[in-house]
Amino acid sequence: MTPCRRFGARSVRALPFFCWVVPSKAADNGYSPLGTVDHEDHDEKLAELASIIDAAEEGDAPWKEVWASIKSIGEAFRVVRYPTKQAKDEAWARYRAMVDAVVEQRDRANERSEEIVSEIQLHLDRVCTSKSSMFGAIVDGVVDGLAGVDEEQSLNEWRDELLEASDEMRAAQELYSTSKGEIVGKHRHDIGPAIHRTKESLDYEWETYRKARRDLWRERLDERIAKKREYLGHLWERLETRRAHMDRLEGMHADAKSDEFESKVEEWMDEERERIEEIESRITEVEGEIGELESERDTIE
Repeated sequence: MTPCRRFGARSVRALPFFCWVVPSKAADNGYSPLGTVDHEDHDEKLAELASIIDAAEEGDAPWKEVWASIKSIGEAFRVVRYPTKQAKDEAWARYRAMVDAVVEQRDRANERSEEIVSEIQLHLDRVCTSKSSMFGAIVDGVVDGLAGVDEEQSLNEWRDELLEASDEMRAAQELYSTSKGEIVGKHRHDIGPAIHRTKESLDYEWETYRKARRDLWRERLDERIAKKREYLGHLWERLETRRAHMDRLEGMHADAKSDEFESKVEEWMDEERERIEEIESRITEVEGEIGELESERDTIE
């Protein structure tokens, strides 16, 4: 885990002594800053601080516990009684060495956190760059059939850019997920919402793209259905023409004055029946095709 920045941007090393020893409102870690502290108890607290630091480095203790102990011990130095000045100076040196090590580690953790966040932000920037060009160019034309441009080509280009953006989005999310423990709180509070906002924006654009694709497919189906219906109308006209011709042939057959002519008319009638059957069969096929296209169109959300 990463140490929290308890004292803001300034390192503890840079703070004057009196900034470390402001008495707290309540005694913690067994100290009473307004009284006196036995040096043996104080040395035990220094040893405990070293143990807490080790535990925090292993992820078994929160870094805020380290900083709380640092503050408490620093306050106690104001009232602790050592047998000699040298003993107190040595204790102070041990304390400062631990604090300096924690501060140094905190600074390294901040640098590492900044590196990770910068890499994540780079992926997020690429998401915005990848998805913006086609979206900005044709989103206003989606409602109006993509404003007369080559719909299929434009949608394919848009899809390709969204796929690139999605790759960058996944990279950002994976990096955040695998490195979350190395990102300090202040960075996590910024980059977490940024990832969420970018993902929402990308999801919205994907849905806009899918709607445009659905609208285009519905439009194409409507065009095919219209052409089929037009063709069906021509078939019905041809059928009516053939039926009318058959009526005339039947009249000719009824008025035939010779067996030879009657036989000839019967041949013509057989041929006409075949043509009528072919047209009727084709009408049935086209009506079925129209029904299938309409069913497909109705399934588009």
